[in-house]
Amino acid sequence: MVMGKNKDEKSEILVSIVIPSYNRYPLNLYLLESLKSQTFPHDKMEVIFVDDASTDETKKLSSQIDTPYSIKWVRNESPLGRAKARNKGVTFASGEILVFLDAEMVAAPGLIETHYFTHKDQENLVMSGWMEVRKLFTVLYPEFKRKQLKKLRSLYKDNQDVLSLNNQDISSQINLLSLEEITNLGVLDKRSYPLEDYEHILNSFGDKLKGFKFSWINFCTGNVSLSKYLFQKVGGFDEQFTGYGFEDWDLGFRLYKEGAKFIHNGNAKAYHQEHPISKSNWQDVCRNQYNFQSRYKDIKPKLLVLYLSAYPLNRDFVELNQIACEYKELRKDYPRQYKLFKKILPPILSHASLLLSKKKKLKNLAKSARINEEVLGAFSKEVEYLREEYPNLINLYEQLIKL
Repeated sequence: MVMGKNKDEKSEILVSIVIPSYNRYPLNLYLLESLKSQTFPHDKMEVIFVDDASTDETKKLSSQIDTPYSIKWVRNESPLGRAKARNKGVTFASGEILVFLDAEMVAAPGLIETHYFTHKDQENLVMSGWMEVRKLFTVLYPEFKRKQLKKLRSLYKDNQDVLSLNNQDISSQINLLSLEEITNLGVLDKRSYPLEDYEHILNSFGDKLKGFKFSWINFCTGNVSLSKYLFQKVGGFDEQFTGYGFEDWDLGFRLYKEGAKFIHNGNAKAYHQEHPISKSNWQDVCRNQYNFQSRYKDIKPKLLVLYLSAYPLNRDFVELNQIACEYKELRKDYPRQYKLFKKILPPILSHASLLLSKKKKLKNLAKSARINEEVLGAFSKEVEYLREEYPNLINLYEQLIKL
């Protein structure tokens, strides 16, 4: 079911903002409210709001909010999931530039303007502001974990009503911010904190992510944009990904293989509204990360799993990048040599991902990957020749076979 039309039928829509939503009320209301304050011309932008069969108050949104920009309300009769919902939203998009926002985001006033003008006169570009996202508490949920409650209280330490609440007092969700406050950057910054996971990437590779072989992880649907042409060229989101995670990085990797350029722009500022974390998320991630890396021969998706895995295999992205670069150099410098190393390493990495997807311990990787001792013995000779030129790559291999 589709409702809504352009506020000004004569105006050309330049940007389409695709927002899938499943049971995210009132967070989705805050997002739509924040988009009212965009500096980009409202008659040149539209929102495609895809309600993925929500069972909460989301159905009341269309009658609850009046916006200066046009909204196309799309409601699915049954849940399609993240990938399908976004693809469906794009089919209703009129703009040449697509901006994907998750329903729990809050947009700073310059967000859409930054996305649009960064793409102007630049083809084959993917731009995101996710690497500097701030985590914002707008609603207090009874399902919050202890760590979330502790962080919330530290951000609201001047609010006695919040501080006086005991865990047992929180029986239903409590809205912490008003609709008026959701467009006040001073309030938003005060009630939020920065996500620092990507700080070392930006410090090492800069906003243009120059030399970063994993630049495609910047395709995070919380805050990312690209041309509709480029999106359609690679086929959109792969709808085989179900549940939580990896449908965005998979699309990012396909765009990367197609030659797309990925950049970060901190002026595309947005906030992620914190919410309870579903117990199924980790199960979905384990399954989807294995499916993701198994569909590509390229070693980079397999290395990505190491970043997400538990000690002792996890690496930061700077070190992963060094390993990926060394592997590429090895293949380039010795196209006909060291075939055994090139043949063995990818399946060991893939098998590690399989074990992680099944929540099993990483041990006896070589044996469980069906690599016999005779092959490993021959392999060890190659390793000694390669150690000096490719130290990070060899160090990773040796850690793998010792498990």
